Amino acid sequence: MTATSRLRHGSDLACFDRLIPPKQYVILNACDSYEEQRIDKRSAHRATAKMVREYERLIHREDLELLAQVHRERRFPGSSDLSRLMYNRLVLPYINSDRWMDIHPAVAAASLFREYFGLEQS
Repeated sequence: MTATSRLRHGSDLACFDRLIPPKQYVILNACDSYEEQRIDKRSAHRATAKMVREYERLIHREDLELLAQVHRERRFPGSSDLSRLMYNRLVLPYINSDRWMDIHPAVAAASLFREYFGLEQS
């Protein structure tokens, strides 16, 4: 089984998640087989939902307030939890004209995160 096929079947996620950007990961999961030429909306939604569920498993309840603070302020508020949250890709660094941070889009979409803050489900 190749690395890509293991990724498509959900194994070795911790390793390959760092190698394949989120959009490509969703695209790989949206394809039912490598022979498909098109990805329909249903497959894309299913793959996105799978990614959100996988990220939701990484969120600890005690991290929710810190994740919300990062999301609001676009910076990390000097906590010892930075390395764990970045290692798990719950918080992502961005470098444009400025350096800033935010939570992973799948974290923002996770029901645990949204329910904790009383946000409507998207």
